[in-house]
Amino acid sequence: MDPSQINSSQFLEDEADIGSSIFTHYIAPEKIKELSRINNRAALLSVVETLTALTFSILLCLYLDHPVVTVIILVFIGTRQHAVFVLVHEATHFRLFSNRILNDAMGRLLGAIICISFQRYRNLHFKHHSHLYQKEDPDLPLQSGYPEGFLHLFKKLSRDLSGITFLKTYAYFWRISPNLPLDSSLSGSLLRRGRNQDLVLTTLVYITTGTLAFINELALFFILCWILPLLTIVPAILRLRAICEHGAVSNIISPLSSSRTNTGSKFLIWNLFPHNVNYHLEHHMYPSIPQYNLPKFHQILSKAQTMKGAEYRNIRTTLRLIFSNP
Repeated sequence: MDPSQINSSQFLEDEADIGSSIFTHYIAPEKIKELSRINNRAALLSVVETLTALTFSILLCLYLDHPVVTVIILVFIGTRQHAVFVLVHEATHFRLFSNRILNDAMGRLLGAIICISFQRYRNLHFKHHSHLYQKEDPDLPLQSGYPEGFLHLFKKLSRDLSGITFLKTYAYFWRISPNLPLDSSLSGSLLRRGRNQDLVLTTLVYITTGTLAFINELALFFILCWILPLLTIVPAILRLRAICEHGAVSNIISPLSSSRTNTGSKFLIWNLFPHNVNYHLEHHMYPSIPQYNLPKFHQILSKAQTMKGAEYRNIRTTLRLIFSNP
């Protein structure tokens, strides 16, 4: 069977069933099982690396009093806040730590740090995987319709960077309504309870941090160096990354071309696609594979020559494509 002819709704939906994907005709299940094995040390290193970069950049912002340097650091902080989001993404797939309790606890804590509901995001993201580019896909309004011209996307990103869209962005991660589909494995009441627990944790994190900042006369600094990037830089990166991953693809029906892997410039990849999230096609093929094994999986697929027609692009080519006129 040619995978390019398979509808994306046939994708792997059960994270635990790593041998049931349509791609087992091309990749041995034993190899997928090996690649899907969680390395707790690698996961912990990713968490420590990201939080260390955030801590260092915040301290740098505190002690370097120069407007240009401050702006650069604020942008960098936003990219690392987004890196925390990608780690939350790993946890939603049960790929951060092998212990499920630890995995979800870390996912919830990291989600609280960047002000998103871990439980709600997991629910939405599973729907995105199982209904990619279908009406049930909660990300459809964000990623579809491109390219629509440079001016259209520029205006969207400008609104994000100005802070105009932050309420809409974060409502996505918290709001529960009939218009937003529930994951089939989770009732509305359980979802609300999980979301409310996330809300309590997030509130505690921000009240504690805000109080400590106020006591130490750093309240304004906290708003400038943490809240501001979270409300401006992060929404812009989330939009741009989503469009780079799924916007202006060649075929929304085929699982090989409805998601895109972006390679190329290490600077752009590190800032826009931390923790190997640029290997997005591979991630949609097998969500069971943790992020640190995606580059290896990409190499295996390339050597096996099974990816004819796949959406593999240099990130610069992708950016030109999504900003181009229709």
